Parts: sequence; structure tokens; C-alpha cells
Amino acid sequence: MPQQIFSNEIISMIIDCLQDEVPSLQRLSLVNKAWAFLSRPYIWRQIILNPPRPHHRGPAMSSRDTTPCAKLWAIINAVDSPADLIEEFCIDNTEDPNSHTLSSDRYLPMVLNRLTHLTRFKILRMLWPQNINDPLVHAIRRILHSRMLDTLTIWAYRFPTYLVRECFFVQTLLLRGNQKLYLAGSDMDPPSAESIPRPHTLALDTDSFVADQVWPLVDTSCLKYLRIALPTVLGDHPHQLLQYSPEYLAINCYEDDDFYPNFGRLDKVKELTISYPTWLDGRWPEALAGLLHHLASYNMIHLERIVLYWLLEPADTFISEADFHNHNAFVILDHQLMNMNSKRLSNVHVGLKPNSDSIEDIEGMDVIETKLANTFAANLLTVGPASGE
Repeated sequence: MPQQIFSNEIISMIIDCLQDEVPSLQRLSLVNKAWAFLSRPYIWRQIILNPPRPHHRGPAMSSRDTTPCAKLWAIINAVDSPADLIEEFCIDNTEDPNSHTLSSDRYLPMVLNRLTHLTRFKILRMLWPQNINDPLVHAIRRILHSRMLDTLTIWAYRFPTYLVRECFFVQTLLLRGNQKLYLAGSDMDPPSAESIPRPHTLALDTDSFVADQVWPLVDTSCLKYLRIALPTVLGDHPHQLLQYSPEYLAINCYEDDDFYPNFGRLDKVKELTISYPTWLDGRWPEALAGLLHHLASYNMIHLERIVLYWLLEPADTFISEADFHNHNAFVILDHQLMNMNSKRLSNVHVGLKPNSDSIEDIEGMDVIETKLANTFAANLLTVGPASGE
């Protein structure tokens, strides 16, 4: 047997550097048992479950013993089961969102019941069981009640309220889609104050969001980071979005609209991030200034940083004076940035976000400095990608 050149400590360090390169780790695990043992936790850390491809369906699928769920069940139910190594599990039905293939698979509840060490759980575009006593509902609820679960991501256009109201210990709650919650069976009972989720991070990445559907299900007293989309519809209750101010507020604007909700309290916000599409209207800088003016009315005295993401068309990789032809609109925006009512404001960062090309492909960003001349002269303005995004 050839002698091992490197010690296991060095091999372990190499594998640690490759922890996000699963194909490379899978090849390394074939070298010997020691490398397989060191690679195994990273290989099984994240599992994405997709429905079977259409050309794989047919008479052979009738027994459902060859579905992705069935194959995964056979692996995690083996003697040397990797079930305890799985930290993130994603049910991804985006390729076939109108199919019950995954939600009706009898192996899926069995798989979920074996995952006792999940910290992150994602459910993307899955059709939900209508029966509250369905085994899949019980399996999902068991995961939601786990103290180990830290992050829950739901991408759906319609989902039952128990997915929000029963994630008791979740710190990060991410909701995507045009949220329409529905009630089913005992799910109609109102949540008690003792069992309501208290997330630190709440992201509502939606095209249209009715706040009063989710807000009664979440306690925002511990909220540090909030991301919402505009327009946001509050509905009849609550009359204001927040009773407690987050420290970080991110707003994604999907429409050029001057209707803004009553945010309630923003007095503790330290960083404000706004993503705004530049193709909606030639007067978008003025509309962005209007949004900043509305936000400034909430006494944001602790605001330290503003990040403005200007979303470009996919083909736009060059900025010139012609791209910013509406000079008066930029004067209004520049004036509003200089009049935010916070003495702690130390940075206004403008980040250009093309839909397809990387930020390094954008040329002519120095034009922004001439358009926001007063902000630049006050040593507040920086241009480029934002850190941590």
C-alpha cells in the first residue's frame, strides 16, 4: 500500500477549503476511507429534492420506488445513515409547480421525519396537501417545531398559515411569491402569545403583499432586519406596518408608485437599502427622492448608511450623461440625500445592479458623482457594489 504523503490534518484543511465544491468532494471521497470520512459531512450538509424529470415518468414510476424521494429514503434509512449530517433540506418543485408529484410521494413524509438536525428548511413552489391530517403536514410541522431550525424559506403563491405561525424558534423567515394565506382545519384557531414566532430576520420578497395576513402571526419585537417590497398593502389591520423598529431595513421597489405604507416606527434603523428599477420612468430619481422623504418623516435619527441599488436593464453596461438626462430629478434626489434627518449619516452608497452582467462590466460610473454633486462634495458618496450583498 503506498504511503500517505500528507497527514490527515493537512487533508482535513484542504477538504475544509473545498466544502462548497460538492463534485470535487465526491471525487475525493473515492480515494480512500479516510478522505471519504472527512468529505462526508460536507457532501451531505445540503440536500435539494427535485421532482422526477418528465421523461423519467411513466409505467415504471407507478410503484414510486424509483422516485427521488424513494432513493433518498433508501440512503438515509441504511445502516450508515447520513441523516444526522443533513443541515439544510430544500423541496424544490419550481420545474413543475402545478404537479403533485412531490407532495403526494409517500416517501417524502418518511424522509422528513428522519431529518432531526435541520437548521435550514426551504419549500419552493410545492402544492400543499388540503387535508390537515395528511402525513406530510405532520412531518412539516415536526420540523417547524424543532429548536434547531434557524431559517425557513417559503416560495409559494398560496400556502397554509401554519407554515408561519408554527415556526416557533426560527430566527430567519424568508417569504417569496404573491402571498395568499389560507386556513385549514385546526389552523383556524388564533395563535397564542406564548407560541408566536419571534424572528430576528424577516424578508418578504413579494410582488404584492398584504401585511395584515402575516403580521398577526409574527412578533416583531425582536426584529433586527426587515426586507419588504413596494407596493405593500396593509389592509384594514394593522394601520401601521411596525410597532418596533428594526436596525436594518431593505426595500425592493417593483413599481414606480408614490403610494407608501405607514411604516410605523423606524427610529432605530441604522442602515437603509433601497433597490429601484431605472427603466420604469424617466423621473425615477424624483420618485426615489419621494420615498426617501417619506422615510425621513419617521425620525430616522440613528441612520448611519444608505445603500441605493439602481437596477439596470440586462443589456446596459455603459453609463453616460444621456442615461441621466433628467437633471432636475437628480437635483431633487441629491437635495433629499443631504437633508435626511440623521446626524450620524456617514455614507451614501450607490450600487448599480445589472440583471445579467456583473458589476465589473459597468463603465462610466463616475457620471453618478457629477449628478449627486452635493452628496459627493460632502464626502458621503461611494459608487460600486455594496459590501455584504
